[in-house]
Amino acid sequence: MAIKTDVIIIGAGLTGLTLAYKLTELSIPIVILEARNRVGGRIFTKHDPSQSPLEMGATWLGEKHTALIDLLNKLKIEIFEQKLGETAIYESISTSPPQLVKLGPNEAPSY
Repeated sequence: MAIKTDVIIIGAGLTGLTLAYKLTELSIPIVILEARNRVGGRIFTKHDPSQSPLEMGATWLGEKHTALIDLLNKLKIEIFEQKLGETAIYESISTSPPQLVKLGPNEAPSY
């Protein structure tokens, strides 16, 4: 089966999906090729009814990520501030034992 298009995007991660969105706004025909059976790339949240959702790959974003925040607002995708506790488990390298450390106040919020 032959597909005619102007642009082929390899990967349906955040970059590929953002590019597809922008090109579609310009009425440029695109095709996205993705090896997995889902979109999102590194962004993958595991859901289990007995516990909080667990993010398996995406990182946080902050106020300096203005282009991403603008896009999320335009797409009406809600962001929420990361809630930090007072302590965290820290492991500097995999061969050292984990340590319980105190966290200071978060000066700039993460989302």
